[in-house]
Amino acid sequence: MAEVRKHDKWLDSWVVLGGRVYDVSGFDSHPGGHAILEQCAGKDATDAFSVLHNPEQVLPMMQKFYLGEVTDAKEPNAIIKDFHELDSHFEAEGLYKTSLWFYAKLLVWFSCLFAVALLPFTVLEQTYFTMTISAVALGLFWQQWAFVGHDVGHNSVFHDRKGLDYLASLVVILAFGVSGQWWKRNHNVHHVVTNSINGDPDIQYLPLFMVDSKMMRSVYSVYHKTRFVYNKVAQRFVSIQHIMYLPVMALARHNLYAQSWIFVFSSKDIRNRWVEATVLLMYAWWLAELVMRIDDSGMAWYWWLLSHAVCGVLHVQITLSHFSMEAFLNTEGTIHRTEDDDFVRHQLATSLDVDCYPFLDWFHGGLQFQVVHHLWPRLPRHNTRHIRDKYLIPLCEKHGLTYHRLSFYDAVKKTLVHMKSEAKAAARTPPGSSMIMQSLNLEG
Repeated sequence: MAEVRKHDKWLDSWVVLGGRVYDVSGFDSHPGGHAILEQCAGKDATDAFSVLHNPEQVLPMMQKFYLGEVTDAKEPNAIIKDFHELDSHFEAEGLYKTSLWFYAKLLVWFSCLFAVALLPFTVLEQTYFTMTISAVALGLFWQQWAFVGHDVGHNSVFHDRKGLDYLASLVVILAFGVSGQWWKRNHNVHHVVTNSINGDPDIQYLPLFMVDSKMMRSVYSVYHKTRFVYNKVAQRFVSIQHIMYLPVMALARHNLYAQSWIFVFSSKDIRNRWVEATVLLMYAWWLAELVMRIDDSGMAWYWWLLSHAVCGVLHVQITLSHFSMEAFLNTEGTIHRTEDDDFVRHQLATSLDVDCYPFLDWFHGGLQFQVVHHLWPRLPRHNTRHIRDKYLIPLCEKHGLTYHRLSFYDAVKKTLVHMKSEAKAAARTPPGSSMIMQSLNLEG
């Protein structure tokens, strides 16, 4: 492994998978983007690789990258052995097979939501009451399509990345208005280095938010290739982040629009650029068409902001699973929290599940089973509750592992309390303070 660790740069990348070494230096055709390969360079990524891919399909394609074996690879512990046995069991039991009937019913539900959203534009008079109903329906329509986009992005619907899953992703873009490839580049990295302060783009939000005081060190982002600086501007924002959290989530969809267009026109790490740009334009066209059909400008603004704010619950659902959980600075030689850590304990420590009644599963769209999803991301959404109850909880009980889950209300409360705690730390710690240096010394 010592030799492997020397090859830890994008253009000089060796990755260990199952004791075998692969040279993926400069491999820019990776479907999940090159950022995820860069973060795994010089490290053992066996467990993350095995759950994000179907090894039987992918490993034969990787023979051209094969270099040799490592003799001193870390042996899997009892937790990891049981984890992989469960994964094999899921395959044997058909739990990776998707029920297309589940998605057919969802499409009927989505069509009803969109039909309600169109009522004031077709048969009803435009009043604030009817436009409120329309905006709420459209916001839920977007939220629900985002969940399908999440499923498609993990190839857990058709299990056909180049064919049906890709076509489905274009349908999602048309309905949801966000670049699928931009999301996938971020999200794949998030799955591998969950809550890494240096590596996970899903928690790197300075100067607005700081999920861990370690970010006061002005940490360099391996993903964004920039340093997130904790300065006076960041301190001011972070000191009130618990107050800003929900209002920002209500507006966050606009940032997704911006990030999508920036990615489509500036990223070198994109496929079928003009196809994705065309579908994004089609989305912009139908949404603009609706806005222009609202005669009153004040009502138009109200409808726009309310619909986007309703969809903002999606951003709360995404962030509450990780913002209040453990965050860590990268340790050399591993994608996990420490050298002694493993994939299962890493995901359990950094992810939070939402406990809800089965009849509310539609509202959470699979995000309520975030731990299950992080451990087995290719599992179809409709099987995650069964997996949690029958397999995940017993696995945790067997090995004395802590599984974090709260009600939606308590999860939001935990997030706000955590952000308030970090806000207080920021308020009393000005940039460049000796307190930051003291924390560096205390934590090594």
